[in-house]
Amino acid sequence: MKSYDNVLEDLIEEHLRRADKGNAVSQHAIGLVYKSFAENANHVDERSSSYNKARGYFELAARQNLHSALFVLGELYDQGLGVMKDSSKALYYYEKAAKMNNAPALYKLGTMYFNGFGVPKDLEKAKELITKAAELGHEKAKLFLDNYFTE
Repeated sequence: MKSYDNVLEDLIEEHLRRADKGNAVSQHAIGLVYKSFAENANHVDERSSSYNKARGYFELAARQNLHSALFVLGELYDQGLGVMKDSSKALYYYEKAAKMNNAPALYKLGTMYFNGFGVPKDLEKAKELITKAAELGHEKAKLFLDNYFTE
């Protein structure tokens, strides 16, 4: 029987093969692996290299309109992870993902409108976006609505 590490290595290798053939889900999965490496890296160079590789895979998947990859690209630019912080690029990716009913993107956009971060403050738009995220099952959106938009 294979060990956990061997199974994990096989899974990563299979996703790499599929990613190289253009599979958007595998490109996103490999991006997440590199993002995890970056988040756990001990050295700045290693962190930077891993974020760059992650971003490259997310961009490949995003070109195929994979909403989860679009959302993660928004996070990278929003938080300045491996890239210069850029609220306009973050907004672009969040909006694209939100148009595809990505609940985390809807929630993030809603909080941006609620706080006026990178967009004009608009409580009506915030409530609309966060409500849609909550309807899609986003737990933080449900809590946000309970805390800030209760009647």
